[in-house]
Amino acid sequence: MPFFTNATDVKVTGGHFETHSQTYIHYHGPNGLQILLDSSLPEAAHDSSARDPPPSCLPGTRENYIKTITTWVRSHNVTTSIQSGSVSGHGSSLHKLLWVSGPAGVGKSAVAQTCAEALQESSELGAAFFFSIPNQRDDPTKLFTSIAYQLATRKLPATSPYGVLLEEDIRKDPSVVKKSLEVQLHQLIIDPVMDLLERSCMTRSQRVVVIVDGLDECRGHGTQEEILRLLANATLEYPELPLLWVVFSRPEPHIESAIAKFSSSWRKVVIPISEDTDDEIESYLRQSFATIQQRYNLSCNSTGWPSEIEIRALTRKSAGLFIYAATVVRFFDDPFLPEREQQLANLLSSQPPPASSSGSATTTPLSHLDAFYTLIMQRIPQSTLPYTLNILLILVAGLITSPMTVMTISNLLGYTASTTVSAFYALRSVLSLQNDLIGTGNLQDPENLKDSKIAFYHYSFLEFLRDADRSKDFCVFQPACRLFWAQRCLQILYEFNKGGLTGITLANTPFQDPEMEIGVQNNLLTEASCSLLESCARIPNLSDFPDYIHQFHSLDYRRIADAAGSRMQNLVLCLREEHLTELRKQLDIHQQKTNQMLGVLRERFSIVNSIARHVLSITHRFSSAVFTRAGSSSFTPSSTPSSSSASGLVSTSSEPPATSRLLSAYELGFGEKKVYLYPERASFGVMYHICTTSDELKEPYVLPGDNSQNY
Repeated sequence: MPFFTNATDVKVTGGHFETHSQTYIHYHGPNGLQILLDSSLPEAAHDSSARDPPPSCLPGTRENYIKTITTWVRSHNVTTSIQSGSVSGHGSSLHKLLWVSGPAGVGKSAVAQTCAEALQESSELGAAFFFSIPNQRDDPTKLFTSIAYQLATRKLPATSPYGVLLEEDIRKDPSVVKKSLEVQLHQLIIDPVMDLLERSCMTRSQRVVVIVDGLDECRGHGTQEEILRLLANATLEYPELPLLWVVFSRPEPHIESAIAKFSSSWRKVVIPISEDTDDEIESYLRQSFATIQQRYNLSCNSTGWPSEIEIRALTRKSAGLFIYAATVVRFFDDPFLPEREQQLANLLSSQPPPASSSGSATTTPLSHLDAFYTLIMQRIPQSTLPYTLNILLILVAGLITSPMTVMTISNLLGYTASTTVSAFYALRSVLSLQNDLIGTGNLQDPENLKDSKIAFYHYSFLEFLRDADRSKDFCVFQPACRLFWAQRCLQILYEFNKGGLTGITLANTPFQDPEMEIGVQNNLLTEASCSLLESCARIPNLSDFPDYIHQFHSLDYRRIADAAGSRMQNLVLCLREEHLTELRKQLDIHQQKTNQMLGVLRERFSIVNSIARHVLSITHRFSSAVFTRAGSSSFTPSSTPSSSSASGLVSTSSEPPATSRLLSAYELGFGEKKVYLYPERASFGVMYHICTTSDELKEPYVLPGDNSQNY
């Protein structure tokens, strides 16, 4: 590069000049941190608007646990002089992992939230992630990406060496956000931090904490165990890593077992159900009801409400569970609640069922909570209850993959937005509606409906609705709800087959943006096609509904699969083996009733598969006989004929092992409208997926397994 380009009247006397070249690398494409953000879950952060208002501890409550956790964090932040003297001494001798456990409803999330807020104020919070099954925050692949993004943006990336380094690394390899959890933890968190430590760009003396709440609500027990293993290994292999981890969860057996394998790395804190918390719960109730009185000017109208006796009675009913007290407060913190005094009297007079149908006592710490949930459900008018239960089935059963907005749920069920919101009116103490649609009455703006999500306050209400023994007539898995959802799936797909995407009827129109309307219709098609087979299979008397089966027969399954595309092919029209068996049974009953020659769901190449089963059984009995006659300890399976050793069938039983089975593929539909269902092993058993051409099939399917798989 020439000196003094375009300069004039320059005079240089003496001197020595050298030319140095430097290579500049310019990245093209999306911003690295933006890629990370797109692969994370911002809604799971402690300060996310999706969790606003988050559960937190009132002043004077849970102080012992909050102090224990925050003190544990601060004990690791020793002075630089101590750390520089011996890295392996004072700081690293402490546990760097903390497990806070407790049963449902004791207030773990509130403690986690309060600790996160306190540690953020002292700049000791690195990141926080709050899992939640009912609010669709249960994806484990978003955990480490979210933590990395929060760590990178606690300070502006321009002043955060970690953020700058992460930006560069992700631009070089954007695929890192799609890799395994172990790779994500190393490449997004451990490797960049250790690199900065080696460059002396970070201090070893200042540790920050990462809080993970509700690990038991993370999708998959195996994944929960893997996360715990990865955290333990990280602290053992990288003792200088300036990260502490606090994990909150229920004391599930698999979690306890995973932590026990690295017991020396973990410190444990237990939040039990205990009468010792009665004083704190009573204090919480007093403060909260005082706020309600002031907010709604009740002190003038209801002197002494609630009374001392009522406060103490509510405390006793809480039975050590903060979730009971919190739900009571939300119940009465409602501007539209009529006859508050009578409502409180009804609540205090409600009792849990004294015994089960078998006569055994059923009183548990959740009994009073269940009685309160039952009382809340009983407030729903009978004319509205079917709508409410149908909506709750969608939310509770995890039947939809898209965000649980008012618009999505309304269109899925064919309800107007006002119907959906009205169905939730009596549930405001257990469910939240963002944007306060009930209060504003703004039900006509599609944009407002699109962004208004429905969220559960606590997982215990979801569990209550799932368990028929607890919720009785309010269980969402009752036949009427299942039948309605199956009918809706059939209707949506029938309309698509008849008129394409634009033929799908929307209950909430018009849309100012035609692309938005098409997007909603495409979303309905995806959700209905993902749920269709399993929803029909779960109707025990499906054969009694010939109209539904007629629609089932008439669908163009090939067109449905093609419309879903390769991205969703693993989810569309899939179902578990046991549900496939039940669906075949119901369709066969209908086929016999109507004397149909060909069913819509058929075992493919049934004669070939029957012969294959017969050969498999003969091979097994032959190898068993050889093994029995050999009678020698030196005899091994490898000395049996190759056909038996290849399938691993060496046993003394009369049938092949249950973990090595021959499974068929199936045809679904007729002619050019049909698709194929083929089996694949999953962690919970066998799942059937679809393909559109027979070239993708292999006949028959032999799925070997191991003794840990429970088919």
